[in-house]
Amino acid sequence: MLKSRKVSLWPRRSGKEGREPLVREKSLVMKGSPSLRESSAQRPLPSDKQATSGPDDLSDEEWNRRVLAVLGEFLSSPGVDSLSVRDLLWEWRRGQAEQRWGSALWLGQFQQRVQQSVELHFPSLPAEVSATQQPPQPSAYLRQVQEVVQGELLRLAPVLKEAGLLGTVIDRYHTHTVGQLELLLQKNLNADQTFTVLEWTLQSYLSDSMLRHPELAADVQVAADLLLLTNWIQKAKTKLLSVAQGYVAGCLQHPEMEGRGGLRVNGLQ
Repeated sequence: MLKSRKVSLWPRRSGKEGREPLVREKSLVMKGSPSLRESSAQRPLPSDKQATSGPDDLSDEEWNRRVLAVLGEFLSSPGVDSLSVRDLLWEWRRGQAEQRWGSALWLGQFQQRVQQSVELHFPSLPAEVSATQQPPQPSAYLRQVQEVVQGELLRLAPVLKEAGLLGTVIDRYHTHTVGQLELLLQKNLNADQTFTVLEWTLQSYLSDSMLRHPELAADVQVAADLLLLTNWIQKAKTKLLSVAQGYVAGCLQHPEMEGRGGLRVNGLQ
């Protein structure tokens, strides 16, 4: 595991207007990250008189660019100090007291950074093979997907939830995951491999360790397009039935094929 780099994002100011340092409590998720339960409690926004344009009196445009750049690095690299990023976002929210979410342009740029991060971290699909060859077993790829999605969401959640930005990350990871499952389903999978993909989706992706994780479930319910997943599940069931029927028909015509295509549907609902 990479160790967090303790990066100071700006010099701390002293006096009455200085920021109070955050208490660095032990993370419940991973080393170097604040607990989601600790950080999710919304701190009250200051009054207009207390609001500030940011460190060193930057303009709003410069301030927003700085936050976007730091978030881009935080999304892409686990080595960035999450406590410093959370501190920066808190200061940014103070300056955005009237427009907490920032401008639509800024949000669009943040979504682009998130999508770039998702594509950077997400594992590549198994290599293409000829129509006469069987593709590699999808179970190894699905384990990689689970490690990435689970690990990144739990790493980012404690920092981004409080700033109201976690929903975008959940949406992008969920949409990309379903898209990759769609591409995986289009490969030359036999009945057993198709069942493996469908089983993983129903029993792992929708489990308490991923989308229904206690630290993520409430935000997933709001941010993730679950209808997108429902439609994919129906497609997967249809393909499984078609592949299984083809396998059975082939076995009836060529008994020597029995056992080659794989047929495992027990427990599928």
